[in-house]
Amino acid sequence: MDYQFIVVRRSSQVTTITLSRPEVMNAIHPPMHAELQQALDAFAADAEQRVCVLTGAGERAFCAGSDLKFAAASESGVGAGKHSYPRSGYGGIAERFDLAKPVIAAVNGVALGGGFEIVLACGGQSARLRQRSGYAGRLGRRRRPVDRRHSALLSRRDPGVERGRLPRTG
Repeated sequence: MDYQFIVVRRSSQVTTITLSRPEVMNAIHPPMHAELQQALDAFAADAEQRVCVLTGAGERAFCAGSDLKFAAASESGVGAGKHSYPRSGYGGIAERFDLAKPVIAAVNGVALGGGFEIVLACGGQSARLRQRSGYAGRLGRRRRPVDRRHSALLSRRDPGVERGRLPRTG
């Protein structure tokens, strides 16, 4: 399948999904949400694929969260269509609780806001290449990093890891 905002590569048993909007620090907008949903659905349905790696294009960012300029330019405030998130949550992964295969975030730069949510949705399984991540705790100048209480609320449980069948990589 051809995608406009992501690149999907399959080699042997590994699917690599690259967020491909480096000009906006891989910020996610509704069309990209839909593509991520489709790519992760295809990964989940493919019995040959055993692990998925999510990464970002470019050197500056893994993902800077939601594309606020796109949302501001649209009439509805969320871009094309009524809903900004797919059925499996932010980036097609944040509320995907039925996926028993591991998804690893290869974080290559900043992971902010929704980008950090994607990293947390990978269940703590991340390869930190050059990582700075967090979210804005308050609006304005002050920012604070996410602590364990927040990450516990956002992280996806991986039933395979909990049963001891899949190795932890992070």
